[in-house]
Amino acid sequence: MSETILVVDDNDLVRHLVRTFVELAGYTAIEASTPEEAIAVAREHGSVNILLTDVHLTEISGVDVGRVLKQLFPSLRVLYMSGHGDVSWAGPFISKPFTSEELAAALTSLPPADPLAEPS
Repeated sequence: MSETILVVDDNDLVRHLVRTFVELAGYTAIEASTPEEAIAVAREHGSVNILLTDVHLTEISGVDVGRVLKQLFPSLRVLYMSGHGDVSWAGPFISKPFTSEELAAALTSLPPADPLAEPS
């Protein structure tokens, strides 16, 4: 079974492109354009393995979205993306623009889920 990745970006074009990259890499992708939608979609889907979120969202930051979703899904892994400089202080990070190959490599190199966390 493939892992599910929630792609969050408030730019429709970027979000759809990143979703395509995720699916080409063999993952199941779901998407959201706002933090609120991300939380609702994750709850509705019921199982999210990886959050791939832009750090700079219009309402709250992608870092805050990650914090909320990690409370819902303790074993959630997060990969942040940004076109506004290095945000590796937040955790695993990929700089926009990136290729599908670079994204696949970044997803593959994510640390494994915390074995003590409940499965998502």
